[in-house]
Amino acid sequence: MRVAALLLTALAVVAARDARAQGTGEWIRADGSAVYMSCPHAREYGARTRIPASCRVAYPGILYTVKRDARAEADAAELAAAIDEARELRLTVENDRAVVEMLQRNVTGLAAEHETIAAQLEACERRAAQLDADRRAAEARERSFSWGDAAIGAGAGAVVAGLVVVFLVGAL
Repeated sequence: MRVAALLLTALAVVAARDARAQGTGEWIRADGSAVYMSCPHAREYGARTRIPASCRVAYPGILYTVKRDARAEADAAELAAAIDEARELRLTVENDRAVVEMLQRNVTGLAAEHETIAAQLEACERRAAQLDADRRAAEARERSFSWGDAAIGAGAGAVVAGLVVVFLVGAL
């Protein structure tokens, strides 16, 4: 019996709470005009229930006015735009990193190629200097005075002079 009385009391409290939630409240439309609507019962609440202003709320939750809701939607749109911008920036940074890595590889390859070409150039310059020195030495040998060559020339001159003398004496 006591249990039944307790259950009836609990049912009366819930019914009283539902009765307090009854009444009318002001509802602001999107165009700014106000209308009065009846307050919903607690059993009519869903996952997201819109309740007119000045209605009693049977369960705790997050309450917004039209202005707060519009502000929240604007904030959400702004955050979504910032997230999209951050994603684009992240993609740009990733692309830029890939480009930087590619350029670093290119620079490394070009530096190695430069060292190879510089070594080849140095070898070519040494060879050109050696060939130039050899050419100058050959030219110097061709132009230098030689006692052997002078002696041969003097001997040839003496033979010719002797023949001329013999020829002139014989003709006399």
